[in-house]
Amino acid sequence: MGKKVKAKLQEQEPLYVIDGANVVGTFGAYGVQAAAAHFTSKKLEYCVILPLDMDLSLSLVPSSKIKLIDRSLERCADDIAVITSASTHPGKAFIVSNDNFRDHHRKTLKNLPFQTVKAFLDRTVMKYEFASNEFVVSLPKISS
Repeated sequence: MGKKVKAKLQEQEPLYVIDGANVVGTFGAYGVQAAAAHFTSKKLEYCVILPLDMDLSLSLVPSSKIKLIDRSLERCADDIAVITSASTHPGKAFIVSNDNFRDHHRKTLKNLPFQTVKAFLDRTVMKYEFASNEFVVSLPKISS
């Protein structure tokens, strides 16, 4: 990769990939909308990965930011899509989820050794919580 291409990728805003099913599982549609509002207010680029079978009203999240995943053939297809979206993004990307992704290491990035996938998740997963009704994300365990 040339120096100009590398410099351009480093200038690119990071993408925050929100694990919608994980957020909904704990905080419902409100949680996804609060996460989207958080990233929008900070003018950060994000997308929400949601299973197609989740019937949610997300009127506050632009449809262009939502990627629906069919998980009828693979129960964890949405999690695989979350990891793949972050790992294939041309610039820096982070995964917003409280999922540990233990069962997805081998299914997701099949051609990579377990330690490579684990290191990728350690670098990119940002845990979240709600504090005083405000969506809060933490930095990944390892920064690079």
